[in-house]
Amino acid sequence: MSATPPSGDGRDSLVAELRERITAIDRELLEAVNRRLALVRRLHDHKQETGMALRDPEREASLLAGLRADNGGPLSAHGVTAFFEHLLDLVRRELHGPDEDGRGGDG
Repeated sequence: MSATPPSGDGRDSLVAELRERITAIDRELLEAVNRRLALVRRLHDHKQETGMALRDPEREASLLAGLRADNGGPLSAHGVTAFFEHLLDLVRRELHGPDEDGRGGDG
């Protein structure tokens, strides 16, 4: 095996490096989610002001299909769907607060 031996302080240098890189990506994801939420909030406010329906199930289905088609892996198509369905649900909760069932909703 080609495992990296622990460094002098008892830590595996590869583990430390990979964890740092993972944390950096997690921070990028957090920033991206916050940017997305800000844009969705603007869209939501505009739709409310103009009397448009807040939720567009066809748009959500199209978004998910497009993301699955664009995915180069290793995340599975099921994983893409699950991740983005969770993200959509999270954004709805952030905009509206939880409904009685604990889920966000706008209709």
